[in-house]
Amino acid sequence: MGFGLYLLFQGLIALSILGIVLDYVTGQRAITTGILVGTMVLAAAYLAFGVWYLWRRLYRPLQRLEYLSERWTELKDPAAEALSLPGVIGGVAKSVGKRMAELDKRSDDLQKSDTARTEAHIRAGLLADICRAALPPIPARPETADFAVSGIVESPGRSACCLYDYFFLRPELLCVILGEVPGEDIADALFLTSAQTTLRNRLRTDASLEEAVNNANAQLYDLGGRRSFRAFIATLDLKSGRFLYVNAGAPHPLMMRRNQERYALLEYPAYDAMGLIQRVSYRPVEVRLRQGDRLFLGTSGLREAKNKAGAAFYEQGLRMALNRSVKHADAPSEILRYVTDEAAAWVGGLSPLPGFSALLLEYLRSRTDAPSCDLPGVPESVPELTEFLRKQCQENGVEGKNYTRLSVIVEELFTLCCRHSNGFIRTECAVAPNGDSVNIRMSGDMGGRNPLENTDGMAAENAAEFIFAYADYTQFHSENGEDSVVMAYFME
Repeated sequence: MGFGLYLLFQGLIALSILGIVLDYVTGQRAITTGILVGTMVLAAAYLAFGVWYLWRRLYRPLQRLEYLSERWTELKDPAAEALSLPGVIGGVAKSVGKRMAELDKRSDDLQKSDTARTEAHIRAGLLADICRAALPPIPARPETADFAVSGIVESPGRSACCLYDYFFLRPELLCVILGEVPGEDIADALFLTSAQTTLRNRLRTDASLEEAVNNANAQLYDLGGRRSFRAFIATLDLKSGRFLYVNAGAPHPLMMRRNQERYALLEYPAYDAMGLIQRVSYRPVEVRLRQGDRLFLGTSGLREAKNKAGAAFYEQGLRMALNRSVKHADAPSEILRYVTDEAAAWVGGLSPLPGFSALLLEYLRSRTDAPSCDLPGVPESVPELTEFLRKQCQENGVEGKNYTRLSVIVEELFTLCCRHSNGFIRTECAVAPNGDSVNIRMSGDMGGRNPLENTDGMAAENAAEFIFAYADYTQFHSENGEDSVVMAYFME
């Protein structure tokens, strides 16, 4: 304010002097000594005032600011003293202070953002390491080709911590586990590995799959608090193809029969996830696998992967991708990679693919090492069936008249089954330890019809009558698209 008045007065003096000079030049007025002296005294006074003002309001604050900058670390509160400086320097200091405060705030925000990104990166790395550390080695089975299995884990810790596992409970009993724990914290990943360890221990200790899963659930309830373990636990008997599984909150598996080349959902009811309720009566479901059957298991991340229309990949895109994979991939690992690429294409660039794990199991029971064989359901397969039966009977001491009559019965039964077969027929031959009986089981897709009763010609009727006359026991059973005829023959 004072500096503005000073400039105003200086302007008035300059105008007065200019007016006097103009009056003198034009001859309107003479410049007297008094006027000149008065004008000079007034100008000198205002000039002295201006020097004093500039010294007080500009030079002294600059000196003080220089002093504060030199001893900034020694003084108690130099910033407050700099902001209290008078005049233009004080205003500049306040403006600079505001700007510095804004820069400090922006720097703090950037630091917090960098810290958050660093923490998220470290957490994601730890989650991935924990989940990958839980993955199994490939089982060492070089001497046989009973099964093929492969698993994959994508982005663990993105919406869920997940794993797959497979190991042997006995030399001919394979166990597979697919599981996930919702959440993205280290504690969720640790609970995942604890659940895996608990299940492994119970499966190796308890007598049955049902008992093991129920006992493991009780332990996880005490351990996990509010956390849950969505799991698919199954055992596969490599001799018989008997596949027992418990679905505890996992998506339904998909299965492809070898002769169908299309995947279908196994839509048995799923139980609650493990660890949520202390007492749940988990009961296994049984499926009989045949040579070349494949099972796909996936966690809920594939269900959360949605396209622009909001359609979930697991419900609409997965089955199509698996069916297409029959022509584009062969090995389980190749099929899983194909499905993963299809899921990423389904989501597109809208969002990253959620974390998930998946497992593909193929049953490849060897025809030569087991008392069973899988043959096309056509009469031309009879010679291979006869050779299989001959080998089994020879190894178990069945010979002579008993072997001759048994081979005729088995050939007739196989021919009847071929009349209704829609693919392969599995024949199982079990000789009693004491050698006094043989059990024959033929399984396949026969359209739900009993070949011993649905005869549509004289030859078929005669064959059925021959079997009823010499077989000691026959029974037909149909369930879940698989039909089977069981026959028992007692030695004479």
